[in-house]
Amino acid sequence: MAVPAWSRWVPLLAAATVLATLTAGCTVTVTDPPASTPALSASPTARSSAPPASPTATRHCSGPLAGEASACYNVADANGAPAGLITDISSTDWGTQWEGGVFEQTLAADGSMAATRRPPDTDVILHNPTEVGLWDRFGFHLLATVRNTPPRQVIAMDREGKRLAWMETTSTQVGFDDWWVRYAAGGKTVTLASSSELGLSRDDFGVDAQISLVGDTVYWTSVYREKAGKTDSAAILSKNVNGPGTYRVLATDAFMPVSNGHGTLFFLADNGPTAAIKSVVPGKAPAMVTPQACVHGYIIAAMGADATHVAWAVMPDPADASTPPAAYRSWIYVLDLTTSALTEVATTSDGTDGIPVSGGWMAWGNGSGNGSGREFLMNLASGAITLLDDSPGLSEAAVNYPTVVWREEAADAGAPVPLKTGVIVGG
Repeated sequence: MAVPAWSRWVPLLAAATVLATLTAGCTVTVTDPPASTPALSASPTARSSAPPASPTATRHCSGPLAGEASACYNVADANGAPAGLITDISSTDWGTQWEGGVFEQTLAADGSMAATRRPPDTDVILHNPTEVGLWDRFGFHLLATVRNTPPRQVIAMDREGKRLAWMETTSTQVGFDDWWVRYAAGGKTVTLASSSELGLSRDDFGVDAQISLVGDTVYWTSVYREKAGKTDSAAILSKNVNGPGTYRVLATDAFMPVSNGHGTLFFLADNGPTAAIKSVVPGKAPAMVTPQACVHGYIIAAMGADATHVAWAVMPDPADASTPPAAYRSWIYVLDLTTSALTEVATTSDGTDGIPVSGGWMAWGNGSGNGSGREFLMNLASGAITLLDDSPGLSEAAVNYPTVVWREEAADAGAPVPLKTGVIVGG
């Protein structure tokens, strides 16, 4: 399957707890490459406990967009959480009678997250029923039960309050998927779209687990037949949850639809030789946010946004054989949508699973890249980076001010990975 030169995606094996990540590569020329040094729901209001101080760079800028950054930081300067920064810390009770997963990036300010579960079965991977709902520190709260023939699994979720949107697939393989887009609200569950509407077979699909709910519109990414039945592109599709008819195409050669939790979608789009970040309000035309989000030899691995910031992770393209695996590092860039100031954060990992941004704070996990399972919380105003924990094998963190969640290393190899929840009270 051919895809645009700047775009590529990483498929996900059918594990329950991790979101697949679309990645977009850029192909503009760099004459002097830098040395190597990594739901999405925002809070209902743009509150912040971050102090109003302007960021002060603590280290030399080193990333691929270093020339555009006005402040630069490094996770090497991270410290443990100071006393009083995070309180009311607890662990989520997964229970023992179910298997499934939680989607941390759908974290709400009340500590709940979109989730799915089903009864365990050692004989088959997929089986009925599947329950979808919300996890919080008190357990699972059922919102809908679905049964499909053949059985499917949930590979992506987003939510606004108790309204849920998700993607299902019958596949348990890496590299191809069929899909259905479902929506549940007010006790009713409907199918909004399916891959069969595009005339595509299972073999046409790269695994894609990107979906966002913005108001009454659901956005998701799929391979898309553009010309003469040839599968040569990816597109962001959309459907109004109340509207009749079929899906709409927001943009072709487009990836990573991310809701900012305030009625706007951000996404990556082709922009000639590079990748741009654009935004769109449902029913309106897309607007340019930044025309060049990375440079030649690098890919965009994750993105997050709230009402005032958009963040994205840039890392060396793993398909480039000239970059040895030991040299893989990533940088996070944060664009202030009010001042247009760009902040760089150098990490020690080769990627992140997501970069939730909310109320002046940003959280991320290393995804165990380069053997690092560290998870971080950053105050965007002061630049202070807090090391939350180290969870090898499953390193994820999310923030929706004032709530923050992160993984804690499991007690043993067969035990569930604990998910910690806390409340930010200091700055």
